[in-house]
Amino acid sequence: MKVAVLHISDIHLRSATDEVANQASTIASGCYDYARNSDACLIVVTGDIAYSGSECEFKACSVLLTKIRQLIENEADNQKVDIFLAPGNHDCALLPENIARNTIIEQIVSKNELASDNDIVDLCTKVQDEYFKFRDSITTSKQIHDHKLWTEYEVEVAGRTVRISSINAAWMSRVPEIPGQLVFPVNLFKNISEQPADLRLTLIHHPLNWYAQKSYHPLRQLLQQNSHAILSGHEHSIRSGGITDTSEGNSLFFEAPALQPHEHNSPLCFSCLLFDLEGSEVKEKRCSISSRGLSTDEKEIIHQFPQSLNNPPLTSGISSEMISILSDAGGNFSHPDKGELRAEDIFVYPELKECISEHGNIVNANNLKITGKDSYKILILGDDKSGKTFLLYRYFKDIYSNERLPLYIKAYSLKSVTDKKLTESIKKLSEAQYTNSNDFLLAKKCDRVALLDDIDRCPGGSKNKYKLISFLERNFGSVILTGSNSMELSELVDKNIAESLENYSTYEICSFGHVMRHKLIKKWCLCGNIETTIDLDKKAHETETLINSVLGRNLVPSRPIYLLILLQSSQSHNQEEVQNSGLSYYYQFLITKSLRENGVRPDKFNEIFNYISQLAWFYDNEDASEIHLNSLREFNNIFSNKFTSVDFDTRINLLTRAKILSKSGDYYSFLYPYIYYFFLGKYLATNLYRPEIMDMVSRYCETLNIRKNASTVLFLSHHSNDPWLIDKISNASNTCFDTAIPLNIEEDVNALNDLVDSTGRLTIDNLDVERNQERQRKIADDLDYSTEHNQDHDNEEASAIELVNKFNLLLKTNEILGQITKNYYGSIERDKKEEYISTIFNSSLRMLRTLFDEIVRDPELFVKELHRAMIEHSDKPKEHLEEHSRKIAFRLIGMICTGMIGKTAKFVSSETLREDINSVVAENNSNAIQLLSAATQLLQPGKLPFDDLSKLANSLRENIFAFTILQSLVSYHLHMFHTTDFEKQKLCSIVDITMSNARSLEMRGKQNRLGAQK
Repeated sequence: MKVAVLHISDIHLRSATDEVANQASTIASGCYDYARNSDACLIVVTGDIAYSGSECEFKACSVLLTKIRQLIENEADNQKVDIFLAPGNHDCALLPENIARNTIIEQIVSKNELASDNDIVDLCTKVQDEYFKFRDSITTSKQIHDHKLWTEYEVEVAGRTVRISSINAAWMSRVPEIPGQLVFPVNLFKNISEQPADLRLTLIHHPLNWYAQKSYHPLRQLLQQNSHAILSGHEHSIRSGGITDTSEGNSLFFEAPALQPHEHNSPLCFSCLLFDLEGSEVKEKRCSISSRGLSTDEKEIIHQFPQSLNNPPLTSGISSEMISILSDAGGNFSHPDKGELRAEDIFVYPELKECISEHGNIVNANNLKITGKDSYKILILGDDKSGKTFLLYRYFKDIYSNERLPLYIKAYSLKSVTDKKLTESIKKLSEAQYTNSNDFLLAKKCDRVALLDDIDRCPGGSKNKYKLISFLERNFGSVILTGSNSMELSELVDKNIAESLENYSTYEICSFGHVMRHKLIKKWCLCGNIETTIDLDKKAHETETLINSVLGRNLVPSRPIYLLILLQSSQSHNQEEVQNSGLSYYYQFLITKSLRENGVRPDKFNEIFNYISQLAWFYDNEDASEIHLNSLREFNNIFSNKFTSVDFDTRINLLTRAKILSKSGDYYSFLYPYIYYFFLGKYLATNLYRPEIMDMVSRYCETLNIRKNASTVLFLSHHSNDPWLIDKISNASNTCFDTAIPLNIEEDVNALNDLVDSTGRLTIDNLDVERNQERQRKIADDLDYSTEHNQDHDNEEASAIELVNKFNLLLKTNEILGQITKNYYGSIERDKKEEYISTIFNSSLRMLRTLFDEIVRDPELFVKELHRAMIEHSDKPKEHLEEHSRKIAFRLIGMICTGMIGKTAKFVSSETLREDINSVVAENNSNAIQLLSAATQLLQPGKLPFDDLSKLANSLRENIFAFTILQSLVSYHLHMFHTTDFEKQKLCSIVDITMSNARSLEMRGKQNRLGAQK
């Protein structure tokens, strides 16, 4: 659900002739982009609508706000738009002065309890009669609670509940207004404020610093506990941010500037907000109107949406101990900008694979129907560290917030599964998890939900599991079970378990792919001092690039716990240490953390690391993934004789507990690939001086398209940046397609340019950056899945003459060479870095030359083949198809070339190499090298070299094929990263994408956007 909010304050309208009265269309246009991308739009005015509270002023305001509403409705495809108000001191008719009212107010200031008296409230709010008439005439939504001091609205948006709470902070206003003397009877509105809502916006004119001390703290607590966002005005200045308080809750605040400030010739200011509940963020755009028209701040501000309010509906019936458990982030995780993290700060619903489905459909865990009133039975499987318990904790909160009563049960904690003992256990658990256990124990069966964790760890075997499940089904309306992946085997071989689980919907927790990692990384970044979408793009891109490099291709399990460890490490590490050790720092961090947690002291690390390194080499020599216990004993004897005595039983148990090794019967294997390759690489780095090791590494460097060789060399390079090793990899790249000369984009594409008449104007179809980012990562997930399930076996004797094999070899070699260059940018000498970058660039251009020679040696022949195929599969006239086939041929070859340039650029795309890339360009100033250099910046967020891009565009303008590649790279940047309006205009101007075309995307209605999503 997305809700757009046009936030206006301090209009101070005196008449229809005021300057602001003529600005309706300009004000409305500031909110168009948010309104079009939302499910509803709210126009919010937080006080001082009029100037002196007179009827004629409110009539003028009615004309202004009604016109704004109509304009937004028209622009947003007539979606529902409504106006919500909170009164300010200027909305009170305070002159002539009412002495009796002022006297009563003085009494309220000294005796705050008088504020709860309805007669006193009626008398003090008499000055707001015209405001109340105006409010009732312009707000179409029905009030669900109407009090002179608190008006509550409820609006359904996309099936979810939005609450708008309008607080009358001005009921005690006087002339002059005195800070610290406002009083508010918080106790009257506690119940209404605690009603659940997916989004609650509280509107109030005076910020909290205007309240008397006895009102300040209770009102602050009430609003922070129950409001996702507090919108205010009065101060004539714009501020926003998050409020975090472990006792009073988390919320956002937005103080709007004055739409019509008192200062002469000051701009008219307002702000626009977009609440994105699915994306867990709130965007803020600040706008102003001057003689030059509407302008917006260059940077869009982004706030993290408060996922879970600490309000009574969520926590009042849950014990403090259980609240603490539910808020536990699953480890001692902290963020340098925020401190200790809570579960809601970092939780991302995982994806689940349907185990029963023929096609293994993937669903998001948030989409399982667990919060309704229907009965359900669900089994969720996952391996160790997959996040099963973390998910159950989240489901506990979700279920409870939807007025059902969950109970969390650890299967392994149950001592007996007799009905009597289980009934006693349920009673004890309800006492521990609820403030009043009878709320749970006396509830209807249909309202109770069992959350049983680790059913496979239930003591007593399958018979007891069957009894336990049966008991839960008799006493709970719904049941959610979790178990290890081995439960699938149990279903096949154990009749009792199979019978008890056959009616359960069964799912398996998926690893975090690119989409899920991106969501988690964004949530992590939003815990820091991120203010704008541009800043978020940059930080998330940097972090994601690092995390993806560490994960490699299934080297580290992509589980939330490991991702969070890596994220915390990436924020807290010593930069100099990483500069000197490359990515090995992160692998070592994971390993040492696990060893420390199992009692290993730091002074023992050197010996244990050497032991595991020797062990990895032993596995490699045996050419085995698992080795029998007896063989490992022999290895231990050899190690003890050569280095130092080690007790085998103690050591093998330690390595198993620390999850270095995995045991299956009497056989042991390395648990995760990264552990094996980390220590194998360490062994090779230590022994690289030995001729036989150098020979082996040389062979590996020549065949880096083989997965084992690539992983071994990559980890070897993490432990050593020996120039000999890097030169070996560089030489391997230079020998690929060594008979070809690099593609000359000025001359070698003339035949392609003849296929089309002119450079086409690139039409951008979608500038929804968040959606584009997710789509790109979904494609990466699909590609990973396809690669994993359609993997050809590694073949060291694969024919070198096969073009595809040579392509793969070069790409993998350049990827590793680029990774090493980026890892050790601070310790590799400049001339060497430039040499390696040139090697990557030129080898890729040689590969493109080979591609052109092999596949498109004769573009016209290529067009004829396409034309013939199109005739066979199309009913269109042949003459139309001929022209169409020429364009398709041009685009296909362009896509291949652009893709290769983009992939090559990503190998060295890093700000730390910017100076070195510039030196390579200066040395070889061909258009092809300049395109590669431009791609290294256009394929990541950040400041762009507009002058260089402009020069490159001018030099390529007559070269249709090359210019189209540059257009495509610019289009990628616009689609994938947030940019200011100025940058959009500049980029579009450089590559002939007119701004009107780019803006037309933003100006289209919801119909087209929905079509694009399909």
